[in-house]
Amino acid sequence: CIQTNDELLEVVSRTQTGDIIALCPNIIFRTDRFVHIVDHNITLCCGTDYIEESAISPACTIEGINSNRILQVSGESFTLQGITFQNGGNHDNPSDWNSAFDSGNVYINAGGHHRILDCTFFNGTGCPASNLHVGDSESLIVEHSKFTGGQGR
Repeated sequence: CIQTNDELLEVVSRTQTGDIIALCPNIIFRTDRFVHIVDHNITLCCGTDYIEESAISPACTIEGINSNRILQVSGESFTLQGITFQNGGNHDNPSDWNSAFDSGNVYINAGGHHRILDCTFFNGTGCPASNLHVGDSESLIVEHSKFTGGQGR
């Protein structure tokens, strides 16, 4: 499983269709650069055992540090499972938010069928959305997930 933010960015840059990216549990990944998933059918999950059905997972947190967003998905059909996304977006100067760049915690702009299972979205800021911004998608299933805090305009 992935233990550092640099390792996460490196692994994501080498993903291939169908890969499962497992974050080590009980680690907070702090990043000032967003993770960009461009390949298809990627799973980003917490723990070494990806669970096909929705279930409570160990704690994994990705925290934004003045990045425009934490995660951007451009690849079709992905799954997020058991991850907390917090403080994504530019918190220092909300008047500078730009819809082309600031989209809070997670920005999805990809066709296909996406799933978000057992995730928490907390305190994202951005324009036009704060915690989750869906620009394009054929379908999106969100199960057993929480959205708290956040500021969008």
